[in-house]
Amino acid sequence: LELFERAVELDPENAAAWVGLAPLYAWFLEPPRLDSAREVVERALALDPTNPEAHLRLAQVCWFENCAPEIIESALERALELDPNNPLGLSIMAGELLGRGDIEQGLEFHRRAVAADPLHITNLGNMSEFLRVTGRWDEAEFYALKAMELAPTSAIGARSLGYVRLLQGRAQEALDLVSAFPEERPGAQGDGYLFMVAMARHTLGDARGSDGALETYRDRYAADFPMHIAYLHAWRGEADMAFKWLDQAMAQDGGDIEVLSFMDPFLFSLHGDPRWQAITARWPEVDEWPEPPAP
Repeated sequence: LELFERAVELDPENAAAWVGLAPLYAWFLEPPRLDSAREVVERALALDPTNPEAHLRLAQVCWFENCAPEIIESALERALELDPNNPLGLSIMAGELLGRGDIEQGLEFHRRAVAADPLHITNLGNMSEFLRVTGRWDEAEFYALKAMELAPTSAIGARSLGYVRLLQGRAQEALDLVSAFPEERPGAQGDGYLFMVAMARHTLGDARGSDGALETYRDRYAADFPMHIAYLHAWRGEADMAFKWLDQAMAQDGGDIEVLSFMDPFLFSLHGDPRWQAITARWPEVDEWPEPPAP
């Protein structure tokens, strides 16, 4: 942050330096400075309207600000017009498509992102997650292992592989994987270590260990990640609590929650419940929902 701010001070006409500030303001400061992120993006675009990253960061800032979907999509499309093989642009577009249930096209965009930058660990981890959620567990395992091979000290691959191992019925292996990274920085699911411990301990029959991890996770992240608390309760077979937290997640997001979140196999235990049909009816455009594998 200091270096980028110094760069724009020295060269205020440098669009790349201005846009470099955007993700720092939006992600790495607590609390985020979204107004500053938008300001630097707009400054970059004024200096260089053909800078693809500026359009990508505009799309991301708009997403944080809950802008209309067409505004976000327009920025993404412009970025990819300017640079069709930009890994960040392809990855963000994949997330947008997958988030609204366009599975095959979303996966195609993310495969292109991985092909454009095959050493990007986050893209590999995301690829594994997208494939896991959409039922392609063998392929999800492949990308998680690739991420672990390239970055053995990163939790990204281990966490992704751990989720696959849980779904494969290999809970002890899942627990062993995340136990190597207990101090993981909170991210999109809060603390991935606690999340995994709550699930794996339940599967292994350790009710006390699962309860303790779930309670700690809930105490820390109830306000930010109600969807993931629903996953934990669904995995433990606690349907009433799972639906309670799903309702909270939907109310919190004001109806803008992504359909992909509801496709997660961690919710498979709820699929036979009449309340589940009311949830899936929210997205009539989705032709096919992933289903649990046959016993």
